[in-house]
Amino acid sequence: MGDRAVMAPSAMAGAPPRADWLRPDACDGEVAAWDALCDASATPNVFARPHMVLSAARALGDGAGGGDGLHLLAVRADDTLIGILPITRMAHFGRLPIPIWTDWLHPNSFLSPIAIRAGAEIPFWQAVIAALSERGGGRFLHLQALPEQAAATQALVEAARIARLPHAIESRHQRAFCAEPGAAGAYWDAHVRPKKRKELRRQWNRLGEMGALETRILAEGQSADDWIAEFLNLEAAGWKGREGSALASAPGTRQFFTDAITASVARGTALLTALTIDGRAIAMLATLRDGNGAFSFKTAFDEGYARFSPGVLLQRESLNLFADVDGLGWVDSCAAEHHPMIDSLWAERRTICAIACALPGTINHLHWRGAHGAMRIWHAIKRGQPRPKDAI
Repeated sequence: MGDRAVMAPSAMAGAPPRADWLRPDACDGEVAAWDALCDASATPNVFARPHMVLSAARALGDGAGGGDGLHLLAVRADDTLIGILPITRMAHFGRLPIPIWTDWLHPNSFLSPIAIRAGAEIPFWQAVIAALSERGGGRFLHLQALPEQAAATQALVEAARIARLPHAIESRHQRAFCAEPGAAGAYWDAHVRPKKRKELRRQWNRLGEMGALETRILAEGQSADDWIAEFLNLEAAGWKGREGSALASAPGTRQFFTDAITASVARGTALLTALTIDGRAIAMLATLRDGNGAFSFKTAFDEGYARFSPGVLLQRESLNLFADVDGLGWVDSCAAEHHPMIDSLWAERRTICAIACALPGTINHLHWRGAHGAMRIWHAIKRGQPRPKDAI
């Protein structure tokens, strides 16, 4: 995925990095530097962008990530911002009464919102560990949604090894990933079963008999207001609306989605597609680009057309449209593991992991070992088989 190499601590000149604690409601002066930091990260991550993190904090409340609210830990080397970690402090690790520091995640953020300048990953983590140890209040650092092969993840493991801190990958899951969006039709033909492709062609033809069937993408410079309203209504009309989990079901999630899409459109990084019959959307997909990657953020479809697989058809048509996006190298589905729809369409998988790393100090190490042991037992019971030893 184009990650640049992790740089050893000695490769950074100047004074050791220092960490500062920022309040999310008082960091407007940092937004430009934060955004530039994301541009300079080894691994694209739209969920680490300030417009995503801060809009979520405003719309959902900084307590949306759990714990005692959102803290921003900013690390600088001399006057250069080398990393920002949105973080929160939890009183419990799972059901265990062990206080921890963890990444600030809400249900609509699909990666840990960590931004680190490429080449500065190890010094960043060393500064974070020192800052958390000095501040106290948590026994270890637990990061919930890291791409396992990313430079930031590998650097955390190396920083913990250098400091002789107990650490482990606590869990892993894989989600669908498209590594060749530029191949479009060739990718589809190579990875989707002939029988399924034939069925989708039949469904497309049947839909076409009902009216003017089109795929549209929001044009550059066009307002997203109507697209957003149509998406929110489409999603709310389905099962998510009935269960109260649609974005429009709560003012906070409605506002966050609106702000996130509006900001992405203004930045020119939103790929908003829709499958329409006679101009009315029956499936919609919001994909957010970041660097050479993109993320399938949200999708919805009209359940009245479910027998025609409109969501699948839109995925196919969107892939054709993405082939024309210059520099787009991959798309992360952001889907759950073993998702019945996208797993059958996209061949590659991205491994997402959770890592726990003890903070310095004997008591902290003992708490980490106890929590890690309990976690291993829990996973063994849940899966019905022994969990491989993965402490490092």
